[in-house]
Amino acid sequence: MSVEESAIAKAGEYLAGSTPFSVGEVAPDGLNRLAFQHMALIEAGQAAQQGPLDQLFESRAQLSPWGQAVLALAYERRSPGSDQARTLLSDLEAGALRSASGAYWQLD
Repeated sequence: MSVEESAIAKAGEYLAGSTPFSVGEVAPDGLNRLAFQHMALIEAGQAAQQGPLDQLFESRAQLSPWGQAVLALAYERRSPGSDQARTLLSDLEAGALRSASGAYWQLD
């Protein structure tokens, strides 16, 4: 399935205008969504601001494993091989519970 570039650009513009740019503007349960929104902005070709990403990184303990993975993807897309992406992936690996059939993350 393909999506027209103009639709992606319009969606990115909308998201850029509606995304809080400070962790302090978001309830703790909204941090995962904020990480996703910033990753989507990067995917849509919008310039990601370093400040909000760094605020999310500093608040990473409050993110679910999914939110941490999305934030790692955002950092990796923005700056491949970044220290933040490596730290997030390391945290995810350390927090994984292993079983005979694979690995999973326990949600609090």
